[in-house]
Order: sequence, then structure tokens, then C-alpha cells
Amino acid sequence: MTELPTRLFEAATVSDLQLPLQTAFAAAAAERIPLKFRLKLKAGRYEGLNLALDDLHDRSELILIVECEEGVATLTGGLNLRAGRVLLRNIVLTGIGKESPSLEVRVAHQFLAQGVALVGNVRHDGGSPDPLVRLALAYGSGTARAVFRQCWFVGNRAEGSAALIETPKIGPGTFEFVDFEDVVFAHNAVDVAIAPWFSAAVNLVRCFAYEDQLTEAFLRLPSPLPTVRLEGGVLATGRRLARFVTSVDVARADFGPLHVGGSALYLSESQDGAADLVLSQGATIAKGLPPLDPDDLAAQAATLTVPNAEQLGQRLG
Repeated sequence: MTELPTRLFEAATVSDLQLPLQTAFAAAAAERIPLKFRLKLKAGRYEGLNLALDDLHDRSELILIVECEEGVATLTGGLNLRAGRVLLRNIVLTGIGKESPSLEVRVAHQFLAQGVALVGNVRHDGGSPDPLVRLALAYGSGTARAVFRQCWFVGNRAEGSAALIETPKIGPGTFEFVDFEDVVFAHNAVDVAIAPWFSAAVNLVRCFAYEDQLTEAFLRLPSPLPTVRLEGGVLATGRRLARFVTSVDVARADFGPLHVGGSALYLSESQDGAADLVLSQGATIAKGLPPLDPDDLAAQAATLTVPNAEQLGQRLG
């Protein structure tokens, strides 16, 4: 396979991410050929700037890579990206407070977050239920794929009603799957952690969740479309595992069960019925939310420590 041409832009300051970056990105997008645009951030802190890179052309074949090659790049203003494919690596979003999502990504084909953390961000109430993280399809795409790998979501908060992560109810397309691999969710003060509107599958593999501030459930399933699988890992929540959203057109019986293989669940609220969960491979369910000790997850997230659900699960009392 022929390697795609790459346009490299290196940044070390906030000013680099303003006009110089926007000029370079617009020139790459204007080439209208399949290529990679690689934004290489020097390790450090980038204060205040809401970084937006948007390929405005009708159909993008551009691969947008935003990464810190050595160390961690910390952004405090938000990230808004649109391209054919988007890859994020070694990025921390923290201290962001605004009415729109802290991270918004729109893709035609694929999104990959590898070593990304959202820590201590606030979605202010502006009258709309925007999540803290929004994934959407762009350019009229029919399907796309999304993967979060070795990521952290810790101590984020939404004013008013909102999800932590949502694939929104807009457009005709569907995410083929949204996968979470070795991901940590903890202390997020939101309605739900994940709300997959147009996603055919949601898979949580070796994840650790300690969600003691949810107001609704860990998952909100707005339609019967998604299949949900938990494989390994530990999930503890002060609410139920999932809420199934019914309506005049959608009955509770239209939803399939949640498949739990080899996971340890701690649920303060039981599911609606015994048919909600299918357990396999030694999966267990316990009642209540045990204490977590020591609770240093925010510090681990800020340095992008590689999550280990088994080790974190051993801290539960």
C-alpha cells in the first residue's frame, strides 16, 4: 500500500496554534487529495485556546493527527475537529468551562483516541443539553468507527442535563461501533456516562468505572439499535447500569439485553428486570457502591498513566 503524503506542523506555543496553524491546515485541506495532516505538539500546557481544525470541503479524505510525541500536551480551551479520519494521541483536556462540548469530533470514517484524558472540565448550562464529548458523522457519511483506547474521564461536570459522551441524534449516518478499551470513568457529575444515539454497538473492554455522581444511569439507550457488551473490567455506579428510553413507538421489549462477560459489577440500583443482563465468563454483580482507596485517579489521568482495570478494582473496599 502506498504511504500517504504527510504535511507536518510542529507547535510549541499557543500563538503557533493560531494563524500559522490555520494557514497550514487550510492549505493541506485545499489540496483535495488523500493525505495526512499531522499536528505535533511539544509537551507542555496550552492555555485558553479553543483549538478548531475543520476541513470545510464537501467530502474529506484527509487524515488529521493531533499528538504529543514525547510527554503530554495539556489543553485548557477545548478541541473541535472535523476531517475524514481523526487521531488523537497523548492529549489532556482539563479546566475547560464553556457551554459547548470540551471535545467535539466529526468524521467520515474513523476516530481514534489513544492516551487521551478529560479531567475536571465543566459544561456550563446554556439551555441546550450538549455533552462534554460529542462524536458525530460528517460529510454525509453512512457509517464510521470510533475507538477510545487507554483514556481517562475523571471529575468532569455538566450544569443542567447532559451526558459525558454522546453520539448525537442528527444526520442519517450510524457509528458501526464505539469501543472503549482500557478506559477509566470516575467521579463525573453528569446524567449518564455514555448516550449512544446512532451507534450499532457499544463495547467496553477491560474498563474501570467508579461513577458515584451520576443522576440517571451509566448508559442511556435512546433506541434499541445498539448492542452493548462489557468484557472484563470493573464497573461500579451509584445508579443502575442502563436506562432504556421508551416512547409511543418504542416498547421496553424492543431492547435487547446487555451482555456482560467476565466483568465485576457494583450497582446501587437494580436493573428493571432479570432479562436486562446476560452474564457469562464468571461475571458477578454486587449490590451497592464500595469505597475507593486510595482515590488518586485525577492525578493518574493528568499524566496519562496506562489504565489497569484489575489493579484499580483491587482498591474497592
